[in-house]
Amino acid sequence: MRGSEMPGVVESRTGSKRFTAIHIDRNKRNRLKTALVGDKSIPEFDKDIMTNLLITTVEEKLVRQEQMLIAVLNAKQEIYRVIGAADRKQFINAVEELEDLELSNELKEVDRVKNGYDAIFGLSA
Repeated sequence: MRGSEMPGVVESRTGSKRFTAIHIDRNKRNRLKTALVGDKSIPEFDKDIMTNLLITTVEEKLVRQEQMLIAVLNAKQEIYRVIGAADRKQFINAVEELEDLELSNELKEVDRVKNGYDAIFGLSA
């Protein structure tokens, strides 16, 4: 397949020189990363999380390499999903979206990480 036939690749000629430009999808690079944890039950609101957050599903070990981590709890108070943010801005945006879904952050009033998570979200009691 020639470069001009591949999505995101543009070829151009100037005189005898040929240039190839590759479009980088910045949205995909700047997405939050997420993974399910183990074989835990998945709550109904999970589909809202996946719809409302700009998120990419990857292996759990890749999520855990991100700078800031968010845990999401199911009805049994088990962590069933982990979300990774590359920077503080991305983390704050994710927290705001989860709060908009009426999930509560048990670490909101705490000024430290708990079990490696910067935020832990679940349904309000």
